[in-house]
Amino acid sequence: MAAKSILSRRLSLALLALLLVISLAWTIWAPPGDVFNFSGGTQFLDFWQAGLHPDLHLSLLATAWQGMLTTFAYAVWGTILSLCLGFIGSILISEVGRQVFGSAPWLGRGLRAILVVPRAIHEMLWGLLLINLWGLDPLTAIAAITIPYSAIVAKVFADILDDTPRQPLQALIQSGVHPGSALLYGLLPLASKNLLSYSFYRFECSLRSAATLGIIGVGGLGHEIFLSLQSLRYEQVWTFIYVLVLLNGGIDGGSAWCRQRLGCQNRINLHLKYSPHTIQVHSPLLPESFSVKGTSAARLLPLSLVVTGIIGMSMWSWYHMGPDLTKLVAPQTWYQGQQLIA
Repeated sequence: MAAKSILSRRLSLALLALLLVISLAWTIWAPPGDVFNFSGGTQFLDFWQAGLHPDLHLSLLATAWQGMLTTFAYAVWGTILSLCLGFIGSILISEVGRQVFGSAPWLGRGLRAILVVPRAIHEMLWGLLLINLWGLDPLTAIAAITIPYSAIVAKVFADILDDTPRQPLQALIQSGVHPGSALLYGLLPLASKNLLSYSFYRFECSLRSAATLGIIGVGGLGHEIFLSLQSLRYEQVWTFIYVLVLLNGGIDGGSAWCRQRLGCQNRINLHLKYSPHTIQVHSPLLPESFSVKGTSAARLLPLSLVVTGIIGMSMWSWYHMGPDLTKLVAPQTWYQGQQLIA
């Protein structure tokens, strides 16, 4: 068995080396114009030199500020909706959900297969499709982020729930506790750190997606970068890039602080360890080593700050974007939707 494994790895390496050699040979012998655009060297240098002296006029900084707020607002609502829908989807497709609610196995497998479709389509393509329904309304950017990210969150959350120890959950169910309450108290506290860590990561991804979606015209920093690139104003491009980097850095630092204060892992850790500082669930079938993790008083303040911040950001973001919800039920939307499906 070991010899076959070594032979298989050697064949894989040999095939990879052959592909690399063929690619390099094609690059060398192909006409230079088919691979490299040598006439673009001047513009390439101009672009990088412009990074040393970005445009810092007040009018441009005001435009960058508005673009940053729009990008941030799209990311907030794209994250909130994708996490809510993804969590519901994770319950439906996970083994834990089938165990708790007694759904048929084929239902979870079927939904998991269906979720491959939105997950396989990039948010940029979703934006190009949805712009035919709602135009340049903020609904287009929000939905373009929400649709694929909900499917991604559902899959990752389902894997986290399935890999979390289930002894407390099973003990509560066998003790006659309602399935929903058993899930809430017997499994989610154990999986909460991984769920929160991934939620913060998904917010960072939504921020980058919101900037990318600006290229289709829905606004934000991506839209400003695209317009400046078209006019070859590289100093302006670098101004918007620096603002985007500062925004991403601020979000990354803030999420790291929240994870640290809440006791979350820096990365998803499925090898959970249990400390003696836990809240015991009163069940004769529940082992002491798998008692449900409690929320210490020291973490109540950071948790309340996070919840308050999420509520505040969501309210402000909705007010800043001002999406037109009537477009969801407009006759034109239904007509265009039928055309897309056809």
